[in-house]
Amino acid sequence: MVFSPIPLVTFPPGGLYRDQMIDKIEAAGLRWYLAFTGNSLVSVLRAVEAGLGVSILPSATTGFYNIRKCELFEAVPDMALSIYAWEQDAATTDLLAAMSEIVANNCAADTRPQRQYPEA
Repeated sequence: MVFSPIPLVTFPPGGLYRDQMIDKIEAAGLRWYLAFTGNSLVSVLRAVEAGLGVSILPSATTGFYNIRKCELFEAVPDMALSIYAWEQDAATTDLLAAMSEIVANNCAADTRPQRQYPEA
């Protein structure tokens, strides 16, 4: 079920997925409003979990939150990640290699932590 206007939970202007979310809703001919703007990933996750609105979030971040997929955002394109460094010394090179490996390993498959529910 899609409500109109759609309540959005976002990061501030220029923040993660904000523009893509608004563009997708407007392309579908739907109305929207900003229900909540959070400065941290945790604040946005908590706002969505509390039912304040919908958002586009990296799937790897949602494992410990009670968040459902929204049919409106099923086909969101992949995002690009760039790592830039000014210094070119050995320590920086090693750090960039380690960061690249971590990103590659975590993006290669769905590595979300899964919420553990107690046995009934």
